[in-house]
Amino acid sequence: MTTTAHVNGRDVDPSVFIGGVPYAFTEPLLREFLSQFGPLNGVRMLLDGGGQPRGIAFADYTDMDSAAYACHAITGLNLCGRTLRANLASASRDARS
Repeated sequence: MTTTAHVNGRDVDPSVFIGGVPYAFTEPLLREFLSQFGPLNGVRMLLDGGGQPRGIAFADYTDMDSAAYACHAITGLNLCGRTLRANLASASRDARS
């Protein structure tokens, strides 16, 4: 088990960006769903200015193996009519640059 990985020439932590999260999901429900892919340090859901979910979240796994497995397993899943997509969080930032 590794706690960091080397991606695109840089070390990354086992944090996963998740898009397409159903708006009805709460943070505890999302944590329960994501924990099936590996042990979590935390889950953060982004909210809009009115405090409503934006459909975006970050999951901080305890190790890179769990984060990589979660990315693979989550991408393409359909939850409540929304298709999930997942990437290592720093890989998501690199793709936007």
